[in-house]
Amino acid sequence: MEREKTYYWLKLKRDFFKRHDIRIIETMPNGKDYILFYLKLLCESVDHEGNLRFSDQIPYNEDMLATITNTNVDVVRIAIKILTGPTKLRPDLRYQTYVHPEGCPRKKIAKKYEEDLYEALYKFYFGSDTPSIADKITLRSLYPKWLEYKTNRTRASTNIKRINCTWKRFYAPSTIVDKELTNLSTYDLDVWIHKVITEHNLNSKQYGNFILILNQMLKYALLRDLIVTNPMNKLDINRNLLADQFEPEPETQVFTDAEEDAMVSLALDDYRNNPKLNYPLGSLAVIFQFITGLRVGELCALKYEDVKDGILYIRKMVRDQYEVVNTTKSKNSRRRIPLTDEALWLIEETKRYHKKAGIPDAEFIFGGNEHLKPRVITDRYDTYCKRLGITHRSSHKARKTCENKILSHSSLHPKTVATFLGHSTEVMYKNYYFDRATECERNKGFIEALPSHSCVLNSVLKNQ
Repeated sequence: MEREKTYYWLKLKRDFFKRHDIRIIETMPNGKDYILFYLKLLCESVDHEGNLRFSDQIPYNEDMLATITNTNVDVVRIAIKILTGPTKLRPDLRYQTYVHPEGCPRKKIAKKYEEDLYEALYKFYFGSDTPSIADKITLRSLYPKWLEYKTNRTRASTNIKRINCTWKRFYAPSTIVDKELTNLSTYDLDVWIHKVITEHNLNSKQYGNFILILNQMLKYALLRDLIVTNPMNKLDINRNLLADQFEPEPETQVFTDAEEDAMVSLALDDYRNNPKLNYPLGSLAVIFQFITGLRVGELCALKYEDVKDGILYIRKMVRDQYEVVNTTKSKNSRRRIPLTDEALWLIEETKRYHKKAGIPDAEFIFGGNEHLKPRVITDRYDTYCKRLGITHRSSHKARKTCENKILSHSSLHPKTVATFLGHSTEVMYKNYYFDRATECERNKGFIEALPSHSCVLNSVLKNQ
């Protein structure tokens, strides 16, 4: 009678080859040989209840395993070390580690599946099942954690606000942020990024703000071992698709000499003659900014203790309107500025104002016992530009105006100017330097600068 055949089943999870440990082993030299050897061992063990034995009394050795799996014995030796080593991947498909209960010997925890081991560890340390340990990790689920990580590593709160706006505009509506990170391919990102560029007609600056989130989130995921490789590494973006970024008109970036004089005169008159003015020292702060080129956050955080022997020490700023922090925007922003007679007069005028207001020991130059809110300065620029009937420009444009005056009318080395103003020379020239002349003055100057090459033409023109 013919003997009945016996069949065995080997069950593997569908994402077996996407597991982190398998992917790591595959990237090793001969890694695919190790994985193939491992699968052959699983097949060999299925009719022995998961054990690898030549017989009930004789276990396999390395040479025997090499023979029955048709694998080079050197590959077998290394594979066994890897599969039973730090990866915790064992021939019986169990993951194990040790915990140390307080006052007790160490205890081994072993589970058939990796995620079950993580669940057991979470339960041991926190006393409950993890709510989402088995959930898919996506860009959307990772974003809050990355943003917290990012916030703790930056001084500029405006960067976080910009990131949130960019996320809401480009990322939140997209389905790609709901795709599991381990399944996110370079091709997926390539298609999506180029689609965003073309649909939103991004220029270079907008693209930089957009791609920063993706770059840094994937680096963060790699840092936390949530992914094995970064799909952005092989990405090749066609930057020719980016829209042209035109230089802004000078009239929108700086105040002309006449406009600056008008702003200063109006601010001084408002301070002296407007009894209904809230926060009168805000008007003097506007003038002080034109003279010193301070950032508005630095301006509002100024204290009398920051002025010594005619030198202003910049070492703090206001963040998010209400918080004074003992840091600056960057390491270059921490600096010393020599004050002009006009700037020193303004500081003395604030002391006289505080004395009349009954706070002779005021701490903040333009605020008194509390710092001046940056929005007060913002409102002053809005109001004064409207009253003068000129193009609206923010307090930041006053800073640019000061810098342009220094660059245009001084013999100082650009690096020295950059030090006084708190940024690098490259950034200063690229983003801050503009011609402060009016269009009529620029046209006239250009014509006067053109050389006359022909005496014949000059004589012809004179005779007409």
